[in-house]
Amino acid sequence: GKVIFSWHPEGNFLASAGRNGIIHVTDRHGDIIDEIPMQNAAPILALQWDKDGEFLAILQEGNASVPLWALSTRKVIPLETNLRDPTFLAWSKTGPQLAIGTAKGSLLIYNKTRKQKIPVVGKHSKAITCGAWSKHGNKLVLGSDDKTLTISNDGGDTLLHTEIKHVPLETHFTFNKSSAAYKSTNDDNVV
Repeated sequence: GKVIFSWHPEGNFLASAGRNGIIHVTDRHGDIIDEIPMQNAAPILALQWDKDGEFLAILQEGNASVPLWALSTRKVIPLETNLRDPTFLAWSKTGPQLAIGTAKGSLLIYNKTRKQKIPVVGKHSKAITCGAWSKHGNKLVLGSDDKTLTISNDGGDTLLHTEIKHVPLETHFTFNKSSAAYKSTNDDNVV
């Protein structure tokens, strides 16, 4: 089956999961550091390390709890989201936020430092399928099956909402080399 994987930010560890519902964390030499069995046999949809490499977030189909595996203790901390149908997750590239999107278009932003959850109901009218955080300004772009993109701040407030012709498959922030912002700050301000 399809293999899901995520490299640790410093490149020292690789987390991977296949059909068996077990996540393998190996070091860069291929030695197994830990095996993380999931409680149910539902497919793993995504794995992602936070910017500091402290936590690995695990998105599992149909699981309202997002397990956070702590590298230092090698233990799983369940993050109860109260979301029935998570479809997407992404850690901020610069902050402590974890964004979790759902099949109904809702969003939950979890701040690992404050242990605070910010629910944003109705961010989109259909499933949130992709997204990315900016490196500068800590903005979040989300793509949805409703053929829209939203850009939000780290508190979930919508800064921009726009319709597009097709369902987005992937989103990224990039640089606009001709802008004054790029020349002065290298700000990734273009979606």
